[in-house]
Amino acid sequence: MGGRFDLKVSSRDTGGDLCIYDTLRKAKGGPALHRHHFQDEWFYVIRGEFMVRVGDDTLSLHPGDSAFAPRTIPHAFAKTSHGEGQMLVLFQPAGSMEDFSSR
Repeated sequence: MGGRFDLKVSSRDTGGDLCIYDTLRKAKGGPALHRHHFQDEWFYVIRGEFMVRVGDDTLSLHPGDSAFAPRTIPHAFAKTSHGEGQMLVLFQPAGSMEDFSSR
C-alpha cells in the first residue's frame, strides 16, 4: 500500500464499532480508487499534505484537516508533499480491516 499502517485502536477495544490506524508514508502516492461497502472511512492529516478524493470531490488536506468517505462512495488518498507524511485513518465499523492490514 505504499506506507506503513500501525493499528492504534483495535476492533477488540471497541467491540467492533471502529478501528484506527496511524499511517506513515514516505513516498508520494497512495492506494487506487476503491470503495468499502460496509464501512465509512475518515482521514485526519498530522504531517505532510495529502489529496483525498471522495466521489466527485477532490480535497487538498494539510495538517489538522480531515475528510470523510461514506461507505459505498469511491475514494482514494495520496501523499502529495515531499518528506514523510502521517495521517490517522478510522474505519467504522471496524469490519475486516484488521485482517486486511495484517496480510
